[in-house]
Amino acid sequence: MASDYVQVWKKMKYPELKKISDDELRNIISNNAAKVLAMPTNATASQVSEMYQLRGEQEAAAQILAERKEKRDKISASIRKWKEHEEEIPYKNFVKLKTASSANGQLVSAILEDEGDMSATELSGWCEEMSALDDSVFKLLLDELVMERVLAIKDGKYRLMHVCTPTLYPERPVEWGTRLLKQAGINELGLYHLILIIMDTENEPVNAASIREKRDSYSWLQGQNGIMKENFAADGRMIINCLQEMYKNKIIERLMIDGAPAEDPFYFFYRLGSYDNLTHVEEKKNPVVDGAVTATHAMDEQQCRNEILNYMKNENGVLVTLNDIKSGCPKISEMSNQSVIAVIRRMTEDKILLRTVGENLRPYYSLVKKES
Repeated sequence: MASDYVQVWKKMKYPELKKISDDELRNIISNNAAKVLAMPTNATASQVSEMYQLRGEQEAAAQILAERKEKRDKISASIRKWKEHEEEIPYKNFVKLKTASSANGQLVSAILEDEGDMSATELSGWCEEMSALDDSVFKLLLDELVMERVLAIKDGKYRLMHVCTPTLYPERPVEWGTRLLKQAGINELGLYHLILIIMDTENEPVNAASIREKRDSYSWLQGQNGIMKENFAADGRMIINCLQEMYKNKIIERLMIDGAPAEDPFYFFYRLGSYDNLTHVEEKKNPVVDGAVTATHAMDEQQCRNEILNYMKNENGVLVTLNDIKSGCPKISEMSNQSVIAVIRRMTEDKILLRTVGENLRPYYSLVKKES
């Protein structure tokens, strides 16, 4: 009979207790246990009634904690399975991006990454490789890069959205995500930036609930990159809105995580090729990405810089193109254009080379003159 009274209180308290935190539930369990133990052996009727209530409340709290743990364990197992799946996907079977992985596709990406938005005419005239392409071939190249979601078109100009990396994930996801948010016209970036950093650092899918659990350990970010104190107090709805906005702009993608609540799904960084709207699907050759070279033509960046520097010194101030540099430097002639461009870009940033754009919109390079 006593058990029936306890179950009645348990059912009554359950909906109310579901609204409070795990720590509060644990406090209820420990406090109620202490109160029950303190009851006298010759308890009055009112004390016995109170004891039933305490035990019912205690059991309700314990059940809610057990249900939450089961759900967390289910989510954790699903995330582990997702991670294993990501790591085990054979690269040659996952990649479907014929154009993005091609030499010309990567060159277009490198140009736009360096220069920003450009029209088809500006792209075509940027270097010899582009201008040498037949108009129909060049148009098809750009159309397929748009279809593969590497590029997007806005106001008649092509914009780089995703770079084809070996993992198909962005190399610098926080910087990349912030750039896409700015392009989408979003100016208040503090909470977005915090979410991106948490996702990148934790390197696993997140939802609003997990972000709220983790964010206190990132409090040292306050005051950096627009992250304000109030961002650490954002409620679940605000975080969900940010996640949905990033999902809409193809910065993150929604994942099927077993146990995740329908109103608060999990997300992770958008992976290029993770969609099924490609008209051509074939194995992709391993790409050469920013600054990297193939094993056959391995050369570290310093060797490449020295080779370019020696060639430029011999040219004695003459303006030269990318093709001139590759032709004049036998050791780097077989490197991809994207790799050479990456090294040249860093040499211009280091004020070793000077980049000049000619009337034909093609870039020319010369040595920076040192002051005597």
